[in-house]
Amino acid sequence: MNLICKSTGETYALDTPIWCSESGGLLDIEYVPDLDWDWVKHLPPNLWRYREALPLPSDSSIVSFGEGFTPLQKISFGEKWAWIKLDYLFPSGSYKDRGSSVMMSQIKALGIQSVVQDSSGNAGASVAQYAALADLKCQIFVPEGTSIAKINQMEFCGAEVTQVTGSREDTAKAAFQAAQDTFYASHVWNPFFLHGTKTFAYEIVEQLNFRAPHTLVLPAGNGTLLLGAFIGFRELKESGVISKIPKLIGIQAANCAPLAQAYQQKQTQFAKIIPQATIAEGIAIAEPMRGTQMLEYVGITGGDFLTVEEAEIKETWKELALKGYYVEPTSAAVIAGLKNYLAHHAQKDEIVASVLTGHGLKKSI
Repeated sequence: MNLICKSTGETYALDTPIWCSESGGLLDIEYVPDLDWDWVKHLPPNLWRYREALPLPSDSSIVSFGEGFTPLQKISFGEKWAWIKLDYLFPSGSYKDRGSSVMMSQIKALGIQSVVQDSSGNAGASVAQYAALADLKCQIFVPEGTSIAKINQMEFCGAEVTQVTGSREDTAKAAFQAAQDTFYASHVWNPFFLHGTKTFAYEIVEQLNFRAPHTLVLPAGNGTLLLGAFIGFRELKESGVISKIPKLIGIQAANCAPLAQAYQQKQTQFAKIIPQATIAEGIAIAEPMRGTQMLEYVGITGGDFLTVEEAEIKETWKELALKGYYVEPTSAAVIAGLKNYLAHHAQKDEIVASVLTGHGLKKSI
């Protein structure tokens, strides 16, 4: 098991206290899990039932609220239906807890006492809660105008919140600079976060009686769930649990869709865009740090990127609430994309899965 730089191939031991390579590159984790499924079925119903598949050195520093194994429900949309993971039911109110639990466990094992992070809201709230549980000092950088409900959540958990004037990318740059004097608990840079979100794949496969869906419709902002899901399904395929990785469909708001634009033009890298405002703030990422990686993974699976308009997001947001699912607009954007896929792209008998990512109580209306 090693950390490996995606740009240069440099490798580091897993217990090296770094969040990027010496050359400033993104890190991934070289890891081949060995999971005993007969043992797993006797373990508590949370994401830590897959402990053997998580690249952590020991159990002594695990930071957990018992999160995970969220319900998987069959939900109809007109004449079509899909399997939906209810990841808005996590302790902090979003799927980001998958990554935070694993990442903060590694950070605590390293003996780090203070972290910084940047977020449009959910990742910051999640990191703040897990930092509080781990008794770590935490500073979160957010874009000016971030939902006050999310800021309150961070501050009530003891995090110092700094609002940054400018774009989402300006916020990331501010956090990156602050991290030079501490440790960057970034849901984008830190690869342990992705090995937390990969449990999404493990749970779906187990809940579908060790089958994978044909297609997975997921948000494509910074891509931490999409990337983690690919990693998880790839591991499950390589270990012989499933025969094929699901086709990945990434959803972006039409007002901020650099990856959809690049993919349609058959580009392996995205071009700079001028984003417009979108109610789906969680996926409003004009320059996703792991954008090239998302384009690669979607391409490997034969997937696609779809965009949704603001009116579609608002309509779906209301539709979900009338079904009893009170989620935030970013979640509604993903389901709007799912409805598009089901109506215009899904084949007969195709098993499609998606997710509700964030709770509606996080968004001030």
